[in-house]
Amino acid sequence: IKYTLNQEEIYTIFSIIDNLTFSKETCDGIPTYFIKYNSKEKEGFLTYGIEKFENEYHITSDEKGEAILSSEQTEKLNEIIKKLNN
Repeated sequence: IKYTLNQEEIYTIFSIIDNLTFSKETCDGIPTYFIKYNSKEKEGFLTYGIEKFENEYHITSDEKGEAILSSEQTEKLNEIIKKLNN
């Protein structure tokens, strides 16, 4: 399934990602979703993975490692993910 985010959803996701603390230690989960976008700074596509682990989300990045979302961030992300399944 491919889903194109609208402006508000893009803003929400990137405000979440910008406020995360990434750690090089990762759990060995497999991302359920991927966020792929074209980055002018990196000259090409960047990809973040979204893993669901128990009742929380982890955001993964090849460069930065992994970050765990707070419950507030999880709620915001859930609202967007619900639209994928409709």
